Amino acid sequence: MKVWVAVVLVVALSACAADEPEPESFVDQDTNEQKLDVLVEPFEELVLHPDSVDQPLEGTEWVLESIFGQPVPVGSRATLSFDREVERVDGHTGCNAFTGVYELTGTRLQLSGFGLTRLACPSGFDRVEVDLLEAFRTTGSFRVGRDVLELMSETGSVASYIARNEE
Repeated sequence: MKVWVAVVLVVALSACAADEPEPESFVDQDTNEQKLDVLVEPFEELVLHPDSVDQPLEGTEWVLESIFGQPVPVGSRATLSFDREVERVDGHTGCNAFTGVYELTGTRLQLSGFGLTRLACPSGFDRVEVDLLEAFRTTGSFRVGRDVLELMSETGSVASYIARNEE
């Protein structure tokens, strides 16, 4: 009888484990860190550029994906665009529109002089706005890889954006 109960228990537990697949791991090529490949729901209105060519910092509309390592709330439409001709940065925090100036030398990037509309933010979006303005303040460089823009501080990535294709 004990053997029968043990067999039933093992079969039941293995069936439960089969229902939920284990995430696959991979090595991040930039940092050589072991990471888990996690499925994230797609951003419904975002179309990524199909080619593997790096998108230019200037002249591309960037959509905020994460801030200080945390994903932005569902429904947030925080954007960022750089205009080389007038050296201005414009965008949206997910709540308010902003404009500012930027100085670009190689991969060194300084953001400053921000003006911001003052609309009331829905719950959750106000935190993104505060964090985003702090990320801009601490940004000292950037990196672009394919369709991803990362604003960098001395301690690492502070904001991650994805290029939006205007199709």
